[in-house]
Amino acid sequence: QASLQRRVVLRIAPATDSGALGRFARAKAIESKHAAKFFELRNLADGRPYYVMEFVTGQSLAKMLAHGPLDITEAVDHVLEACEALSAAHVAGSLHRRLKTASLLLTNDRSGTSSIKVVGFATPGPTEKLGEMSTPAYRSPEQFTRSRKVDGQSDVWSLGVILYELLTATNPFAAKTVAITARHVIEQPVRRPTEL
Repeated sequence: QASLQRRVVLRIAPATDSGALGRFARAKAIESKHAAKFFELRNLADGRPYYVMEFVTGQSLAKMLAHGPLDITEAVDHVLEACEALSAAHVAGSLHRRLKTASLLLTNDRSGTSSIKVVGFATPGPTEKLGEMSTPAYRSPEQFTRSRKVDGQSDVWSLGVILYELLTATNPFAAKTVAITARHVIEQPVRRPTEL
């Protein structure tokens, strides 16, 4: 947006995504400094909705993990900030459904203070019958079985997986195939980090 001298992200929903408008509106209502901010929600001439959101710069926790596990204090601080974003999102009626380490970016504000920003709200999730778009190793059991409606507890589950990975540099459920990953998530007890 040249007029406002800011870099933004523009996302246009495909014509087949019937739930986009509602997701965009709920994401725009999120009020948290730890969630990427949505500025505008509009429609194109052909009726497709699109949103304009904050362009977030920073390093994802996924990239940080390439250098090994994080210090426990640092890991917990990052996850607590992500919790603030999720809490605000759930109050606004917005679910993430696709949380993973790449969804959490470590950013710096103008004063140089580092903090986490969660990106990826308003993207399709399992409730829109696009569950294959989420990352299997972070999915909650109900995202595989659909035994009940996916709600905010699924985001909490995913955040727990993220914390485990930050502390161990190992995802507790990752496997070579989606089917094996699903079996791990649904049936396999998680090893204690101290056992790794």
